[in-house]
Amino acid sequence: MRENNTNQPREEITLKSLREHSGLTQRQVAERLGLSLGAIQKWEQNGGYPSLENAARLAKVLGVSLDTLAIAFRLTGNGRETT
Repeated sequence: MRENNTNQPREEITLKSLREHSGLTQRQVAERLGLSLGAIQKWEQNGGYPSLENAARLAKVLGVSLDTLAIAFRLTGNGRETT
């Protein structure tokens, strides 16, 4: 199954792949969100999750749905990580 025109199988969707697909650097994403570069790096390295507000803003910057972003963070509908 493909998600949001990324041309990637669901299991290969990561925050990094979504960011790269959008043509943005980590620094550009951080600047557009008004966050530190470290925050973006942490999320990409699975070191944490954005707040719901930041997730909504991140999805908009990347041009994806919140559902796709949840896939990238390996979250299920109940907020738990998938394997």
